[in-house]
Amino acid sequence: EPGGYMRVGIPDTELPRKILEHEIDNVRQLGVEIKLNARVDSLEPLLQQGYQAILVAIGAHQGVRRGALVAAVAGRPEVLKQFGLEVKSIRGNSALVIDAESLVTSREGVFAAGDVTLGPTSVIHAIASGKKAADSIDNYLGSNGQWKAEEIKAREPLSRDTFIERLEVKRRPKTPFVSLEEAKKLGEEEIGLTEEMAIAEGKRCWRCDLEE
Repeated sequence: EPGGYMRVGIPDTELPRKILEHEIDNVRQLGVEIKLNARVDSLEPLLQQGYQAILVAIGAHQGVRRGALVAAVAGRPEVLKQFGLEVKSIRGNSALVIDAESLVTSREGVFAAGDVTLGPTSVIHAIASGKKAADSIDNYLGSNGQWKAEEIKAREPLSRDTFIERLEVKRRPKTPFVSLEEAKKLGEEEIGLTEEMAIAEGKRCWRCDLEE
């Protein structure tokens, strides 16, 4: 099944399979054909079939999948060398030698992304590496880059003093308590916030997620 490390290495409690399947379906809907259990011993057949660019990406288990543009391989040095690619060692793991900017390997038209270039790292780093490789392949194939989504630039962080100056200090609403007599009957001392108090508490949020 497709999904790599996200399927076999992340528990369902942290990454529900329904969400993973939904994301994979989105990829398929873009026109990507995923071929499973397809052994790839050499890149030559792919090149002979007319593929002008190949992306090699590491998998989370010993298996090779091949699609319209992707050959995902286990990070074994003998497999990578069999592809005719230069290999180096990163923290005891085999990784491909690539150009840091374009992510092209020692063979023209063959690119690499993910753990096979970085060594074991996080999923988000692998995804970012894949996006960078896609940009490079797009340029390599002569595209004008019109497909690229507009990038959102991160805001410059505010200084601590400026941040404090802009804060509107609001005190937390005091939680109402019942009398001792009522507490003995109810078994609780706090009766919770009123609707007005809850709204006021919500407005104290700094909304760090907003642009403005």
